Amino acid sequence: MIENKIIGIILLVLGLLMILWSVYVSYNMFQGNRAVPEILMPEIESGIEIAKDATPVQIDEQIKQTIQDQMANILPQANIYKLLNLIIWSIFAWIMIIGGGKIASLGIKMLK
Repeated sequence: MIENKIIGIILLVLGLLMILWSVYVSYNMFQGNRAVPEILMPEIESGIEIAKDATPVQIDEQIKQTIQDQMANILPQANIYKLLNLIIWSIFAWIMIIGGGKIASLGIKMLK
């Protein structure tokens, strides 16, 4: 009986720590005090230089590259990856909060 109460208290504290840790880390990330974990990282692109005596195919590639560069100025690729990383972190934090709640409720049941 005493072992169940000790285990219940340990589970309750563990569950609450999981919840508090995920909320604390999330708060610091969204406030900018902590860096967002980089799960998805943008690819590094290299620029294309075309000589003056370029063929029509090379000119077409240069035009496509220029359009891509202009689109990147409108919506930078790094911002998309940052948003996706924040979404992934939010899902992970939500899982931690739910899991911590389940562990804490199991600890409460063991205390009764």
